[in-house]
Amino acid sequence: MHIQEINLFRYALPLHHPLTAKTPDPGLRRGYLVHVVTDEGTEGWGDCAPLPGFSPETTGQAEHDLHALRTALTGQDVRKAARGVSTKWCPSVRFAVEQALEDLRGYGDLKQRAPHVVLLNALVDPTEPGWLRRAQQQAAEGWLSFKLKVGRGAVEEDVQNARALRGRIGPRAELRLDANRAWDEHEAQRFAHAVEDLNLEYIEEPLKDPTGLRAFSESTGIPVAADESLAADPAPDWREWAFLRAVVIKPTLLGGIASTLVRIAAARGAGVMPVMSSSFESGVGLRHLALLALTADLGSIAHGLDTGRWFMQDLLEEALATTGGSIQRDALLAPSVQVRRDLLEPLT
Repeated sequence: MHIQEINLFRYALPLHHPLTAKTPDPGLRRGYLVHVVTDEGTEGWGDCAPLPGFSPETTGQAEHDLHALRTALTGQDVRKAARGVSTKWCPSVRFAVEQALEDLRGYGDLKQRAPHVVLLNALVDPTEPGWLRRAQQQAAEGWLSFKLKVGRGAVEEDVQNARALRGRIGPRAELRLDANRAWDEHEAQRFAHAVEDLNLEYIEEPLKDPTGLRAFSESTGIPVAADESLAADPAPDWREWAFLRAVVIKPTLLGGIASTLVRIAAARGAGVMPVMSSSFESGVGLRHLALLALTADLGSIAHGLDTGRWFMQDLLEEALATTGGSIQRDALLAPSVQVRRDLLEPLT
């Protein structure tokens, strides 16, 4: 089976809520789709979604590399094409083409060996209208893990939000917090002491200076997780990070499926829980993230893939159904993926 053609598309999807002040147009999620067609008529889709302010590459660099991959891989045997993915291409492009190639291969024997569902943590943003009511409803529907954004305002307000959320979701649900490196040591200690009774699963990136993470966790007794602190390091010394409860893994930033599987194996070897996380990809990318979690046998861990509801429109004809905080494996492995071409602009 050989690659007959590679089609490239742009997309710009409107959002219900702005993503981040770091993006030039926070009301839209912009990206690209890679569409690979073989001489046997099979096709695969991949999502290239560099996130401004977080991804190391610009959209211009991504477009350049997308054109390069089309030239390099057209006509190649599908099995050999994966080995031809250049490490010189930017991370989001490598991830996109690997997604499309995995589509063509059908994710191997995943249907026979993988867990039946992918678990999700509900993403809770206190700037959303009705956020507590939504979280309470999700808990009633069976969601078992929640991740609250903190660090955007006063420490006292974050404490109130964390306590209010714990009250709504009950004592048994996992509660994760994400501070995005917002606090200095004093602020982080104040917050930690005020929520020490909430039975937190972990706080993600509580400190502006990540060198203090170990001491913070040891002094407060609250587990910590890393995201930004390890995202740009292709080969961290896991002996120095074994104190972590979890590491958040974003394949769009890390550079694809192969590098993600290496990162997951290394984290597990150090006793650190790997948590897959979205960079607000479209439904095409979210599907692959969930499949990647299954491929790595991470079905028992709740992953940060509850981002589809941020989109007013999505590229999948049928959005991924999240029932009770999970996505069914068989829905992810549907024989054909229907993409809304009316939302795509050809990239020539």
